[in-house]
Amino acid sequence: MDGTAQKRWDHELDLYRKARKEGIQPDGTTLNKVTEAMRLSDAAGAAYGRDFNKATPIEA
Repeated sequence: MDGTAQKRWDHELDLYRKARKEGIQPDGTTLNKVTEAMRLSDAAGAAYGRDFNKATPIEA
């Protein structure tokens, strides 16, 4: 048995932890859900989470 599946799982959980440290609350721990939450957060300029709405970014 190789460690590929374990490495992939560890990577997903590390990315999830990183997102949570940034205040982002993904809908799950899978790679797709975490990266989507991070992408939406970057696009909106606000942390994705329970009360997140897709909004236009605030211009400075």
